[in-house]
Amino acid sequence: MKISLFLKKNLLYFTLLSIGIAVIAGNAFPFYKIPKKVYSYWITLLAILTILPSMITLRGWELKKVTKMWKEVLLAIVYAYLLSPFIAYLLAFSLPEAKLRIGYFLSNIVPISSAALSYVMLARGNVELAAVVLVVLALLSIPLVPLYLGIYGSMISVHVPVNKVLFIITVVLFVPFVIGQTIRYITVKKKHLYYAEKEMAPYLAIVAMTSLLLLVFSLVARKAPVILRRPEITALIWGLQAIAIFTMIGITLVVDKALKLKYEEHQAVAFVGITKNQSIPAAIAISSIGGLAVLPPALIPAIQPVLAVAYLHMEGWVRKFFGGAAGI
Repeated sequence: MKISLFLKKNLLYFTLLSIGIAVIAGNAFPFYKIPKKVYSYWITLLAILTILPSMITLRGWELKKVTKMWKEVLLAIVYAYLLSPFIAYLLAFSLPEAKLRIGYFLSNIVPISSAALSYVMLARGNVELAAVVLVVLALLSIPLVPLYLGIYGSMISVHVPVNKVLFIITVVLFVPFVIGQTIRYITVKKKHLYYAEKEMAPYLAIVAMTSLLLLVFSLVARKAPVILRRPEITALIWGLQAIAIFTMIGITLVVDKALKLKYEEHQAVAFVGITKNQSIPAAIAISSIGGLAVLPPALIPAIQPVLAVAYLHMEGWVRKFFGGAAGI
């Protein structure tokens, strides 16, 4: 479908355009006067719509393959829930305010990016392994994200209502998972697997990308006066995220090589580990934390694809690093 391909090809530019329009609109109109409850419901709805398409295409039944890929899955868990949060914890000290720090930390502890499978596929990695890892990480995020957030909040003296965070992540993640897998089951039964995984894909991609752009716009527009007044915050968040992602890449390259993973397996765990979901952090930040905590999940979607694509362009070198021939 031409619209889907056009959006995918130019998603980065549309994201930057969305941020630019949001800054202008947010300074022209008082978005900050929208009641917090109404705004929170709107952000949560967009977060659900952003995640739902990937939950329809996700092969939930592949979870049974964990026993065959336990080493790689365990490694992905370590990267996503130990290494990445630790790097974010260290880098967050560079941010000037507590709510910015917790927003940045939050933006790096939800490793369920809907784009991860696409990156793995483009890198010619093990897509099957990446799909299994995503299912496992999604299930683990329900207890771990509220736990991590509660601990970090107490460390920097920011109150985080853990029960509310648990409720939000359950709604934003579990509800789309149940609905998505139900839609997938019905579609496969009434149509066929090819229709569910291929023919529906362009329409689902349009829903996901449109929802993401609206989410970014809504988050930035509400904080537009702050962004214009303090542009250094935007530059700092983007710079820190670049450091975080390339630090993750460097560590995964060394560790995966030492553990004798194949190139395909490395790309699966690496891309799932370095790409983060920002719609769930956005919903949590708006509903449970507020203030400047919403800025990192609003701004990171503009830089994350750039860094992921930059790593994609290193495919030849990475393949050679793992003992394969470049260009294969």
